[in-house]
Amino acid sequence: MGHEYCGSVEEVGSEVTRVKPGQFVIGSFFASDNTCPNCQVGYQSSCQHTEFISTAQAPMMRVPLADGTLVGDTGAFLPGI
Repeated sequence: MGHEYCGSVEEVGSEVTRVKPGQFVIGSFFASDNTCPNCQVGYQSSCQHTEFISTAQAPMMRVPLADGTLVGDTGAFLPGI
């Protein structure tokens, strides 16, 4: 990981189950579904269904394949720090 984006989730689509509104997340510029054989063995950057994300330098963005792409915090961090 190096030049990733991060932010708070504003809303999620009906098929998203792993991240919730208000959660702080980080994501890769290569969206991955986390279900293909490559993802299942830990190679999300080689996802068979990858999509390139080119809109991360914006106030808001839509993240395709959010469940496989975004990594959310666990709530262990204190707000405002």
